Amino acid sequence: MFLLLVLVVLLRTVASTDNQYNALHFGATSNDYIMFNYDMTPFRDSFSLCMWIKRVDTSTSNPVLFNYYTRTHNSNEILVDAVGYHNQVVGDGGLSNRLQSKFTTPVGKWFNYCITWSLATRTTKLYLDGDLIGTDQNTAGRTLKMGGTLGFNRVTYTTNAGYIFGGQIYQFNLYSDVLSSTAVEKIADGGLCFDLGEFSATRILRWEDILGRSRSGTVKEIDTGCK
Repeated sequence: MFLLLVLVVLLRTVASTDNQYNALHFGATSNDYIMFNYDMTPFRDSFSLCMWIKRVDTSTSNPVLFNYYTRTHNSNEILVDAVGYHNQVVGDGGLSNRLQSKFTTPVGKWFNYCITWSLATRTTKLYLDGDLIGTDQNTAGRTLKMGGTLGFNRVTYTTNAGYIFGGQIYQFNLYSDVLSSTAVEKIADGGLCFDLGEFSATRILRWEDILGRSRSGTVKEIDTGCK
């Protein structure tokens, strides 16, 4: 019996390791999403959000990739999209509606998106493919609000079709610290198959965790060829 349990654990570990190299392809309707509650305490004072993105559907004006919304405070604590219109953290839209001209990656091609924020420095930085494209100063003393809902492929509080992404996301990770420009560049230059092991200590909300979450509608795993 003991050997059987060990075998089951090992098989689950292997499956999880293989699984983490799959991307998610989201459908193009408001019924196609992942949404869940999560303890965001590790990110209260700082975080880095990084992911790979591939646009497929270009019919929507504000294709939202990820949204962390707190209903209690009626605040988009994090709101990012695939075209550079929304780059909002801790309720501050200072980098929103400013950087669309930088989002020039052709449809159907992967690109890397990273946004970092720190309470101590009051600074938000946005990177595309490892290059810093925007910096903003935030309100002093403003921390990330707790008790919200995380959503992928749409905003969490409306089914408005104009906010549907309808593309592919891969290696979405939330880190509890501010990644340096060197680290962001390293992740982007490493490509889809880059080993994130050196960042394990602060990689709190991990892509493999998201792959295990319940999905609504059409949300399919696709092979990236990184296994």
